[in-house]
Amino acid sequence: MAMKFKIVYNNDIRIFKADTDNLDELLPAIRTFVDQQFGIENFDATYIDEEDEKITITRALDLAEAVQRYKNLNKVPKIHVTIRQKLLPVPSSVMGPGVVVPPTEDTDIQQQLPQQRRYADDNLSVPGSQWMVQPSLSSMQTRNKIFEVIDQLDMSLLPSDKEFINISIGDPTKYPNLSPSTSVIKAVQSKLLSQQSNGYTVSYGLEAARVAISKKFSYPHIKCSEEDVLLTIGASDAINMSLCALLNEGDNFLAPCPGYPFYDTVASRYNFQIKKYNLDADNEWQVDIAHLKSLIDKRTKAILVNNPSNPCGSVLNEQSLMRILKVAEDYSIPIISDDVYSEMVYDSNLANRNKAYSLAALSRKVPILTVNGLSKQYLVPGWRVGWIVIHDPIGAFVKVRTALQKLSTVLLGPNTLIQSSIPSILFETPDKYYDELNEKLSRQSALLYNALNDIEALKPIKGRGAIFLMVKIEVNKLHGIKNDIDFANKLLREQGVLVLPGTIFGIANYFRAVICPPPHIIAEIGKRMKEFCEKYSVNNAKVSKL
Repeated sequence: MAMKFKIVYNNDIRIFKADTDNLDELLPAIRTFVDQQFGIENFDATYIDEEDEKITITRALDLAEAVQRYKNLNKVPKIHVTIRQKLLPVPSSVMGPGVVVPPTEDTDIQQQLPQQRRYADDNLSVPGSQWMVQPSLSSMQTRNKIFEVIDQLDMSLLPSDKEFINISIGDPTKYPNLSPSTSVIKAVQSKLLSQQSNGYTVSYGLEAARVAISKKFSYPHIKCSEEDVLLTIGASDAINMSLCALLNEGDNFLAPCPGYPFYDTVASRYNFQIKKYNLDADNEWQVDIAHLKSLIDKRTKAILVNNPSNPCGSVLNEQSLMRILKVAEDYSIPIISDDVYSEMVYDSNLANRNKAYSLAALSRKVPILTVNGLSKQYLVPGWRVGWIVIHDPIGAFVKVRTALQKLSTVLLGPNTLIQSSIPSILFETPDKYYDELNEKLSRQSALLYNALNDIEALKPIKGRGAIFLMVKIEVNKLHGIKNDIDFANKLLREQGVLVLPGTIFGIANYFRAVICPPPHIIAEIGKRMKEFCEKYSVNNAKVSKL
C-alpha cells in the first residue's frame, strides 16, 4: 500500500511518499527523508492526524498505530519533528546498532525511529547494504511551492459520480477549445521537412530568430538588434538567467505578492533573498508602491514585475508602471519584466483593449531585461522556447549582456527546430488569431467571474489579462472550512474540481482558477462551487442546529 505523510519542522511542510507500509522499510526511510530534507540527524517525532489526535512516536509500535489510523481515516497524517539534544548511544540490544536517544530516567520510552545515515561517532560510513549517497545542499534547498501544496491534496478520493475538472494548471493546451494557429504549425512543419534545423547553434540562439525578436520588441526610443536577444528554454529559464546575471548569493530582489511561485524556486536554488511587495486586491491588484519602496536595501539588485499577472489575471495601468520606473531610477535598480502574457489582454482600459503597457516602451532611463516566449500567446508551452530582450536606453547593461551570454552556455539554448520557426511565427501569424483568442478569453473570464460572483462565500476579482482569476474565500461565511488548502481539498474530494490554493502564491484564503475551459465546463464549475459553498454555509449550519 502506498503511504504519504506530511513531515513538519518549524512550520515547513515536506511530503514523504513511500510505496510500502512495511515498518521495517518505512521507519528507516522516514529517518533518511528527515535527514535529507531538514539536515536533522536525531529528532523526536509526534504523529498528529487530521482529527488532531496525537501519538508521540517513541517505538515502532507507535508508528504502527499511526499507520493504522491513516488507514482508518483515509487522510494524510502529519509527523511533527523536533530536534533532540545531548544524544547518547542506546545499546544495540535495545534498538539496534548506532541508534541515539537523549538521556532520560526511562530510556526505553525514548526509543526513536531507526537511524539509517549517521551514527553516534558521526562516521559517514555505513554497512554496505545501507549506503546512502547524500545530495548537495543546494539541490535539497530548492523548493517549488506548487508541488509542496499540491502534494497535500488527496487525489485518491475523487467522487465517482462526477467528471474531474482541473482549473489549477496554467496550461492552455489542456482545453480543446484553445488551439494554436495553423500558421504556427505550418511554420514548424516547413522547417522540420527542410532538414536544415537539426544541428547545434550558438548557445544564445539562432541569428534569424534573434533578429526577428529584436524587430518585434524594438521601440522608437530603443532600437534593439540581435545582440540584445538571448533565446532560452522557456520563459522560466529566462527568469532564472536574468536573476543569476544580476544577483550574488545573499542579494535580494523584489517580486509581487501574490506572485508566481517559480520566483521563489529560483531564490531557494541560489540562496537569493526574495522580498515580496504587495499587490492591492481592492484596486484590481495594482502595485503598493509605498510598500515596494520600503523593502529596498543595499543588497536589492532587481525589481521583478509580472504584467499581466500570474496568478491574478490583472493588468498594471500606466500610472503604476511609471511609478515603478521612478523608484527604479531613484535607487538605480534594474528591472526584470516578466511579459509572458503581454499580448493576452482582453480588457486593459486602453484605447486598444488587447494591449498591455510595456515597461520597456515607457522607460527612458531604466535598464530592463524583458522576458517573453512562445508558450502562452501561441498556446505551445511544451515547445519550451523563451527569450530575454535587453532594453537598455542608457547603456548600463554592457557587462550584464556578457554575463547572460556566459550563462547561456550552461544549457546551450532551446531546440533549434522551434528557434528556426520563430521569424514565421512572429510575423506570419494572422491578426485574426490574436483577436479571436483574446475575445474567447474575455468571454470565458466574464463567464467564470459571473458564476463565482453569484456565490455568497466567494469574491472573485475581475481579470483583464492572462488566463487566471483570483477568488477570495470568505472563510468566516463557511462552517468547517479552515483555510484555502482545506477548501481546495474538500472541493476536490466532494465536487471533483481542482483549484490552486492562494497559499501557493503568498496569499491565504484565496484560490486561483484558470479561465481556459469552454463555456459549458465553466457553467458546471459554477454549479458545483455553489453547491459546495451552500453545503458549508454558516447559515445552513445555524439552521441545522435549530
